[in-house]
Amino acid sequence: MTTKLHAIAENNIPPHFKALRGRTTHEMLLGLAEQNNLVALGALAADIERHPAGLAVRFVPTRHLIALPQDIGQQTLVGFWTEEGEDPRGLATVADVLKHQWVPPSELRVIASPDIPLPLHAALDMLVRLRIAAPNAWIRGFSAVDIWRWQYGEHRARATILADLRVAGLNALGGGGALALTRPDRAHLDADTWLAIHRAAHQAGLASNAAIWCDDGATDAVRFAALQRLRDLQQETLGFRDCVPVAWHHPHSGAVAPGALLQICKWTALARILLDNVRYIRYGWDNIPDGRSETRSSLSDVSCVTTMQMVLGFGADALDGLLKQDGRGGLTEDAVRRTITSTGRIVSGS
Repeated sequence: MTTKLHAIAENNIPPHFKALRGRTTHEMLLGLAEQNNLVALGALAADIERHPAGLAVRFVPTRHLIALPQDIGQQTLVGFWTEEGEDPRGLATVADVLKHQWVPPSELRVIASPDIPLPLHAALDMLVRLRIAAPNAWIRGFSAVDIWRWQYGEHRARATILADLRVAGLNALGGGGALALTRPDRAHLDADTWLAIHRAAHQAGLASNAAIWCDDGATDAVRFAALQRLRDLQQETLGFRDCVPVAWHHPHSGAVAPGALLQICKWTALARILLDNVRYIRYGWDNIPDGRSETRSSLSDVSCVTTMQMVLGFGADALDGLLKQDGRGGLTEDAVRRTITSTGRIVSGS
């Protein structure tokens, strides 16, 4: 069965991905990374973009919900993600969110609050009612850190937790906690545990998101090794839907520092080159609560829109982030579409 799945996956890898095999070595790529040779890395990523399929950029408007453990009348509350330290605004029941059409039928992202523990039963209850109300939505939610907390905090078997989440309606596990791959000294988990949880998720029938931190203080060699471990796991399970190069964004503007932009572009290109068995390399933006995402937090910072335009030239082929909705959020859907087409790319929803 595994051999058959690998054959199917191999047949669905675009030819321009396969063409890179044999032309580069890991030693050469690591050398280019350590030299910050964006010209060479960009050229390798451009080999992918020159293929007609490489013109398409996947963008599906996604509703971001934050799950909180308060129950009022047995109804789990949700709200929009907000700036760190700020009380969530616009809290509502899942039913109210759907009734007001705050959630599109295509994709949902559910995030557990990092500060308030969410019981597993509340997460399952929320997923069931979201699934009933939006039966065709792709629901991505929670993270390896949440699985680990439920496993040891509630003394539940890992496989049982993942199976219950899938039955409740979850399609994919988020990539949160990926700092474990490059800076385990600053993460809740170590790299082996993070990878083991994602392996178990894939075995349970869930997809998941890979991630690589770009500005965590780790060396290029450590990040390169992390990408290789992600590739090896994907080769084993075929469960990663995409990989997201992650960097810190200014909480008000969504801007990134110039040094962080260099790292984002570099590791976007390297992720596209190395992860030839992962379909999408996605750029995501979060923590843009007030709609000022097209401004700069200082004269030296690079706006969110400029960052999107840059990463699309370095191998990114999917975009996702907090959209401006109901007076909250960051970029509008139209602004994202304009950004994609301004680079000569085509918006794809599949």
